[in-house]
Amino acid sequence: MITVVTEHPVAEWSPDHIHPKGAATDSTRDPGFNRKLFKLVASPRLLDLGCAGGGLVASIIEDGGTAVGIDGSDYNQVRGREEWGRHADTFFTADITEPFTVLADGQPATFDVVTAWEVLEHIPEHLLLAVMGNVRQHLAAGGMFICSISQQHDPWDGFEYHVTVYPELWWRGWFAGAGWQVRDDLFDHFDPDWVRGPRRGMDSFSLVLTLEGAA
Repeated sequence: MITVVTEHPVAEWSPDHIHPKGAATDSTRDPGFNRKLFKLVASPRLLDLGCAGGGLVASIIEDGGTAVGIDGSDYNQVRGREEWGRHADTFFTADITEPFTVLADGQPATFDVVTAWEVLEHIPEHLLLAVMGNVRQHLAAGGMFICSISQQHDPWDGFEYHVTVYPELWWRGWFAGAGWQVRDDLFDHFDPDWVRGPRRGMDSFSLVLTLEGAA
């Protein structure tokens, strides 16, 4: 049984909770990404942060892996919509800028891959280290963090959804300074099959990262 322990079950500050946009519309999956992931990791364990409607999580489960989705908004949870209604026991809410712990049968869980598709640009810059601390906590030894990041602002209906907007070079430097290694070799393995990112929005880019010193 999967549970999530947090004192901050909703990102109350987030525009995507206050006025849901991505949380209410996104449920992306990509069979090509899954095929390539399963080639690297048999029966992968995946944690998707900012999972929105949960399409990726559901697709990993359907393909024979294990997956957990966490979103900062309870929009889908309270409505039982999209994959939250079909796989309720694998979706949870938490503010990922605050400490949280995923438990499997009461014990801290780790994952072969943690993903965050079009999420980090929504996080205030001063909270990025906290988010990546949560990623580090939940990443198994030798695991991968895979993300796509938008490089453009996203104003909508009086809200600005993207609050940390920098070019890819800035993000590469930021990750390096935070103890992560950008793995262009693993990028080449997945490219061009990204759940969200370059094929679906030219303003976005994708990265695959491992912790420094990882094989």
